[in-house]
Amino acid sequence: MNNQIDSSFLEEEKNGSLSLSNLITVFLIIGIILGFVTPKIYIASNIYYKSLEIEREKSKLLILEDEKRELELELEMYKFNNDIER
Repeated sequence: MNNQIDSSFLEEEKNGSLSLSNLITVFLIIGIILGFVTPKIYIASNIYYKSLEIEREKSKLLILEDEKRELELELEMYKFNNDIER
């Protein structure tokens, strides 16, 4: 079996071309590799863009929390001024 593989490989080297079965095997291997790599790239890019979106939303949340604190302080000041005026 091993001798047959070696002899067919040597014959192809002499001819300088690939047989149809070798060509199909190469394309099959490339297809399998692409089948595994493509979903990984897709998932990794989705994770990246979702993390960017999360960071944007976190920064918006921090800004809103700061504005809330400022408004609460302002409200307290108005309440305090209203109590003093009475």
